[in-house]
Amino acid sequence: MDWQQGIYDPKVKNLSNTWWINYSFFTQMEQHRETRPMLYHRWGGLGNHRYQVGFSGDAVVSWKSLDFQPYFNATASNVLYGYWSHDLGGHIGSKIDPEMYTRWLQFGALTPIMRTHSQKSAGLNKEPWVFNKEYGDILRKTIRQRYEMAPYIYTMARKGYDEGLSLCRPMYYDYPDSREAYDFRSEYMFGDDMLIAPATAPVKDGYLQMHVWLPEGEWYEWHTGTLLTGGQVVERPFAIDEYPIYVKAGAVLPLYTEKVMNLSGNDEDVVVTVFPGGKDSSSFTLYEDNGNDKKYASEYALTKLTSSRQGQEQTVVIGRREGQYADMPSSRSFKVKLLSSLVPQSVTVNGHPAKYVYSGEEFALVIDLPAMPCNQEKVVKVVYPTETVQLNGVLGVSNRIAKSMELLKYRDSYICFKEEFGKMGSLHEAVSYAPAELPTLLAEFWKSYNDLPEVLKRQGLNEANAKWFLQSVAGPPNKDVEHVSVWLGRKNANR
Repeated sequence: MDWQQGIYDPKVKNLSNTWWINYSFFTQMEQHRETRPMLYHRWGGLGNHRYQVGFSGDAVVSWKSLDFQPYFNATASNVLYGYWSHDLGGHIGSKIDPEMYTRWLQFGALTPIMRTHSQKSAGLNKEPWVFNKEYGDILRKTIRQRYEMAPYIYTMARKGYDEGLSLCRPMYYDYPDSREAYDFRSEYMFGDDMLIAPATAPVKDGYLQMHVWLPEGEWYEWHTGTLLTGGQVVERPFAIDEYPIYVKAGAVLPLYTEKVMNLSGNDEDVVVTVFPGGKDSSSFTLYEDNGNDKKYASEYALTKLTSSRQGQEQTVVIGRREGQYADMPSSRSFKVKLLSSLVPQSVTVNGHPAKYVYSGEEFALVIDLPAMPCNQEKVVKVVYPTETVQLNGVLGVSNRIAKSMELLKYRDSYICFKEEFGKMGSLHEAVSYAPAELPTLLAEFWKSYNDLPEVLKRQGLNEANAKWFLQSVAGPPNKDVEHVSVWLGRKNANR
């Protein structure tokens, strides 16, 4: 029984069938079972924020549908409806456009509820393995990203419960005095520390050119590792495997590892991820509870995570867990990950030397903390060398270089990379193999990158392949890209 049997009950004046069934089922679950009630149904009108999760309707498979959903999703918070779910990829249609579906799933991974659904049709199958390797890999990575973000998302969901502030909300909630917060209607805050500028149009020449408004402050573009100055509108290119996720500079976010398999438990390793830039200190309070019982209002635990930087020393503190809930683990393993990090001189945990790994794939310092009692404070101190290294944007640039070099082999199957050019495509491997050489490797990389047109000439690329390669790396020309040395908007970045 819902609107399909009639919008209103025939016997009770103005009683919405949808509202009534939501109330009836939710209340029955609330009164007659020990676990938390959860309803998945249609919107029944004002007051239905009590009976979430919502189903937003049978969307048509189209870019227009995708483009509307971010605005629709965020502004629902104005009536306290914070848990819309969508038929990611669309419901009504004859076939799936792989690029459109990829962008839709990337958006869905950054919403309160992530799910796919469509009418019964072989042409609308959405499992990652039905797509080619390029799209399948991106879809798997997107789903994995959602799993890894679970501690952050769950903490922000608790904030929604306590304060009525939705996980996804329009920009004018946080920046009411900025005109752009109203004009850029598709952008939204995903919790307190992430800004999402959804990609809702197809790429052209390998990239989607987007105008993104960044509020005052500094923002870290996650997929490119670029630190950007806010208080302006920037024009940014995004390939299909990149998405406009901006994190407040200096933020400390709790994430899971890429090995997370079970979101029903509460004993997974937590990665305390520290983003570059920002103020001298920042913090985040991790929220945890039993996960499914109804005692969460009073039975939960909080762990404060802080990061501070003074001179060449960075300190990350995982505070003592406060509070309790049923079946909570007595000990836990943590990792501390510092993004856009130099290779340190020393690392200690609670005053004792600690092992670490430098990830050349992410240009990040990763410190493993063995399982320790949760009621024990963990203090991680990192001492850096005094030298300066240009890390800003290198993640995105090096990824694009490596990917473009792989594609170049399909354009010229006989190509043999000379040392100067070949080293540019293997920066990640070189740094992982010899992290102590990071300053030298980066200096050589940026030198070649800033002189890339000449490097391609010395490599012997013909004019067509050289032009293709430059565009494949930097995207189409735009106002923020005046020269090869400022690809990825480095002229807008302060590091």
